Amino acid sequence: MASAQTTVNSTVTQCIKRSLVERLGKDWKPGDRVPPIEELAKEIGAGRLSTYRAVRQLADAGLLVSTPRRGTFVSHQLEERRMRAVLDDALETRSDSESLGEPLKGRCIRVLGAGQNRDGLIVEIATGVEIAVRAMGGDVIHGAYDPHRPHIEAVGGSHAAVMINPDRNVDIICDPSLVLVVINTALETPVGMARGYDVVTVDQEQGGFVAGELLRQAGCRDACFIGGIEDRAAMTYSATAQARLTGFERGWGQSLPDSHRLTCKHSGPMAGSRSFNQYRQLQPRPQGIFVYTDEAAMGVIMGGYGQGLEPGRDYQLVGFDGLAIGRQMHGKSLTTVQVPAATMARQAARFLVSRLADPDHAPRRLSLGCDLYRGNTVTPSSSTPVTPA
Repeated sequence: MASAQTTVNSTVTQCIKRSLVERLGKDWKPGDRVPPIEELAKEIGAGRLSTYRAVRQLADAGLLVSTPRRGTFVSHQLEERRMRAVLDDALETRSDSESLGEPLKGRCIRVLGAGQNRDGLIVEIATGVEIAVRAMGGDVIHGAYDPHRPHIEAVGGSHAAVMINPDRNVDIICDPSLVLVVINTALETPVGMARGYDVVTVDQEQGGFVAGELLRQAGCRDACFIGGIEDRAAMTYSATAQARLTGFERGWGQSLPDSHRLTCKHSGPMAGSRSFNQYRQLQPRPQGIFVYTDEAAMGVIMGGYGQGLEPGRDYQLVGFDGLAIGRQMHGKSLTTVQVPAATMARQAARFLVSRLADPDHAPRRLSLGCDLYRGNTVTPSSSTPVTPA
């Protein structure tokens, strides 16, 4: 049996861990050096030994990386490992099922990504859902949603399904024995059901507003938008790109001229890299760029490097999504509108609990606002230098 002193020490260490985890990604970004143990202990007001134990446990969980003679750094795989650490911490500190509550005990939840395209954001949200469901006593089965087979079946003894970013062009139909929660980080997907489901989504226009306001406050003289197209013949933006542009123009304070509304064929890096050529041809070249996805924004950076232009120095760049990979580029960390992935996952789990208790309740829709991740592709300045074209 553990002594009272051991219990106290363990509790202090857990409190320090939680305090440090809250600062990861805020005070310390991926790749940043964490202050030495002595300095941390003074900041927190804790003992050196307890602080050392907390840092050691976070390093063991993969959130921090310790390098001999160099120090301790924040892991570049911060987001997914932080969520895993939160789950481990929740399971470790739970004394019994009553303390945390297990409203999903005995329930099996299917977590489905969009087709085979399990990008970083889908993985992050899926991990968050698993954490929340398991902390509530439930089990999780991961899988992929086939857009050509919209019917979600109750396989593996599942009681509910969570779908993440399903195809907007296919109506979702779910087995009547299942309840459904849909998570959309793009525009909401149609659900071909009268009841038995809930939706957690993101306010696209609010996120765009954040980007527009940031570039305006950074002192950009002019700006352009790069968005994905839905109809290649008509060269019209996808609904998600259009919504983000609408919000951007509100935050920017004025509409963009047609010449500054650029396009890319899809949301990937290669399309973003090609779209940089459109930007390069503008005369004068706009000081600010808002790209509708992080992956396309990373392509823009690659395209710029190929022509000797660097974000934050030669132009100001903002993405949208908050992908962890955007913070891991060599020498650059993408400034981006951050989708509240962890909050969406937790809210989806809460919806599951209430939906399983009352399957016939009217569908609910929750739209969450976005935050800003400040990397170094936007430099706070009253004027942005423009290099010769």
